[in-house]
Amino acid sequence: MKKSSIVVTLIVIIFAAGVVSIWRGIRIRKVRPVVKEEKIFVEKRVQEPLRQAFSLYNSKKYKEALKKFQQILSEPGLSEEIRENIYFISGECYRKLGYPNKAIKSYQRATTSKNKDMRMVSTLIMSVLHSEQGNIQKVIEKSEDLVADQEQDDVTRMTALESMVYSLEESGLNDTELKKKLKEIIKKYGPGKIVSPARIKLADVYIKEKDYDRAIKIYQDIIEKYPDDKMWTGRAKIALLNTYLEQKDFKNFKSSILQTLTGQKADLTNKQAEELIKALEASSTEQEAN
Repeated sequence: MKKSSIVVTLIVIIFAAGVVSIWRGIRIRKVRPVVKEEKIFVEKRVQEPLRQAFSLYNSKKYKEALKKFQQILSEPGLSEEIRENIYFISGECYRKLGYPNKAIKSYQRATTSKNKDMRMVSTLIMSVLHSEQGNIQKVIEKSEDLVADQEQDDVTRMTALESMVYSLEESGLNDTELKKKLKEIIKKYGPGKIVSPARIKLADVYIKEKDYDRAIKIYQDIIEKYPDDKMWTGRAKIALLNTYLEQKDFKNFKSSILQTLTGQKADLTNKQAEELIKALEASSTEQEAN
């Protein structure tokens, strides 16, 4: 006997606001789920239970909502779209009730979704939960899952890669070990702009080792190849200027800052521009004194 299905409008969570929070100095997307109405194909027999479950969730009755969602999941023949939304929102319930490990298990079930937004949101939230638990290795693993997801946009993948790079640094690796890991990441996911966070961190390590030429080469390469990537090109420009200052290379410093401020001023905020101008003035004064 053919099952009867109808199209209904359900409140489903398939999206997340791109809220960027600072976690130990690293920009990692800590998402805030957005409840969104969408028309999806739902069997009539589970239509009303789903409405009740989402109503309980929206009323912040998370324990009751979880119980109702688990009952719905026991129904045979549910579509994958419905299941992944239930797994995700169950993770939200567990998270808000203070059960991070149970939340992570639910989000993990949602990461197999064909919907790239669902995969992104679930993975990012798991990464945040792991970071709050101090589980750096898991943060690295989840971040790499997003970097490897070719359907995600460049901003998402680069944010995830930055999180992975920072977590590697926090894991206690010495500079030699860190350089090796960074080079592996660059080789695996390069040579495009996706690996800019790893390349800039590699250049930072070279700076610590006083290997200025290698660091400058990396900064200049990013600036030349990706002029439209304002975030990472902007960081490379500032890092390049700081490197010239550290070397007391005032000639190249002046040349670079003038090019930055007159050629692509939009890359810098007003505050950054003011700081660089002050640095230029200070360097000029020091040069005159010498």
